[in-house]
Amino acid sequence: MKKKKKSRKVEAGHLLINHLIRRSAKSSCGHLYGNEAVQVPLRSITEETNLEEFFSRAELLGSTFAAERMNAIMVNNCLPNNTNQRDAVYVPEDVESELKVPRRPDWHGAKTAESLAAEEQRIFTEWRCRLNALHAKSGLVLTPYEKNPDIWRQLWRVLEISDVVVQVLDARNPYMFRVPDLELYVKELSSEKKIFLLLNKADLISAHQRKLWANHFNSVQNISYAFWSAQKVINRPSFDAEVKEDVEVNAEDDEETAAEEAEDKEDEKNKHQSIEIVKSGEDISEEVDCAVRNEQELLSMFKSLRSDHSRPLVVGMVGYPNVGKSSTINKLLQRKKVAVSKTPGKTKHLQTLYLDDELILCDAPGLVFPAATFRREHMVLNGMLSSNVVSDYVTPVRQLCSVLPLYVFESIYGIVLSEEQQAAEQANPDNADVLLNALAYRRGFMSAKGLPDRSRSARQLIQDCVIGKLPYSSPPPDVDPKLYNDFSSFSVQRTVSKLSTLNLLQRKNLIKAKITAEDVDREFFSSSSSGVHFRGRVPGSAMPVPVNSKKHYNRNKKEKLRRVYAHLDA
Repeated sequence: MKKKKKSRKVEAGHLLINHLIRRSAKSSCGHLYGNEAVQVPLRSITEETNLEEFFSRAELLGSTFAAERMNAIMVNNCLPNNTNQRDAVYVPEDVESELKVPRRPDWHGAKTAESLAAEEQRIFTEWRCRLNALHAKSGLVLTPYEKNPDIWRQLWRVLEISDVVVQVLDARNPYMFRVPDLELYVKELSSEKKIFLLLNKADLISAHQRKLWANHFNSVQNISYAFWSAQKVINRPSFDAEVKEDVEVNAEDDEETAAEEAEDKEDEKNKHQSIEIVKSGEDISEEVDCAVRNEQELLSMFKSLRSDHSRPLVVGMVGYPNVGKSSTINKLLQRKKVAVSKTPGKTKHLQTLYLDDELILCDAPGLVFPAATFRREHMVLNGMLSSNVVSDYVTPVRQLCSVLPLYVFESIYGIVLSEEQQAAEQANPDNADVLLNALAYRRGFMSAKGLPDRSRSARQLIQDCVIGKLPYSSPPPDVDPKLYNDFSSFSVQRTVSKLSTLNLLQRKNLIKAKITAEDVDREFFSSSSSGVHFRGRVPGSAMPVPVNSKKHYNRNKKEKLRRVYAHLDA
């Protein structure tokens, strides 16, 4: 008997809407003029294949082309070359000055919107051609950057309408997210515009590290900055109702990991210690500079930059993706008015939000600016690029292992990666293979063939680095990394169970064991050596059969190779 289908209720409102849609489709005369282009949602474009880059360049130039049927040449981008493997950390000053932000043309003399759009397209095309010529001339390895002109148009609008341009940076590595040419562009638009550096995610670094960065910024003149954290939980009764009315809720966005909560407790402890220092009459200015600001303090700092009191102050939030621009606005408004996500590039259009009669907040979509002072793996570990589209997962983990010693991973993930404590105290990029295999085996990330899923464990490490579970940060230019990074709070106990797990991984050849001279001698002089393995009846394995007995004990049984040579297994 067939299951009875549920009857659908026909509502009058749906019938009226469908009728209006059909009537408008019949009355429209769009079919007389051909197919119109469908509006494509705005999306960020940071990386393109050779074919996509060719078509986008032809579209920007407005040129037509025809394919020539000649001998084709296949270019394999999967094979590494010397140019792609170059260390792009050092860049000459004359070359670095060419990495500029594209400027918007003067729109006051534009007659129509179409002519302004054509001029913007021309300026953007010339800018991309200059970057390509710079790459071909100097052999410079550029990082992936934003190639969609519509995203740059959003930035231009925000810079023009903002009185104070707030460049949101990650406090763990501020100079990687800071764009000096963007500050020059703001001053070119108007000398009265103010620039403010907001060091977000300051709760992910210690008070000692914040103090070193504060001393560095104080030594540089004409820099307004503040330490800030947008990851505090908003405790309001009507918060859930406002979220449903204003924006779609992503359940993963508001979750905080246990590591962040522990670091929040550490910051509160450091805050209490700073209060005690202030009460004792010691140096107060240094403690105030490195303190994490709250909402009222940050808003007062913005309003202090106000020069024209006849109209509200417009504060624009700009910067790289996933630095916390939208989260900062939500925290200042004490409600979730802007959609946020852990995936970079959630904000697609600029938004203006009134905070009060004196202040207007403007949110801009995150842009990946062209740079050459860091590599792709640095962008992945700092959250500029999504880890879901990474094909080379070993290089970011090697970069992570070159900064953090092994015992930090052992303490966080509860695994033992080395038998000796001295070996675990060294930061070595060659530890990436050991870390990936051990973490995959520990978390149960196994492939269909029973091998550790190294790509999944690498994505887990990258995500933990982005959210701050791993203490990955960079010191100021004039500070020694050994003085900046303090890993003394991480400790691991080498218990018998953890060492047994390490021995198991070594027997399975998932971790390369340390070979000593005694091991070499024992293997060389061992009686059991490898030879030709053959299947057949094992001599002398059959039991003697009595006369006139019906039990033959399976004399002709052929043993399996894994049982015959089990003593040779590791």
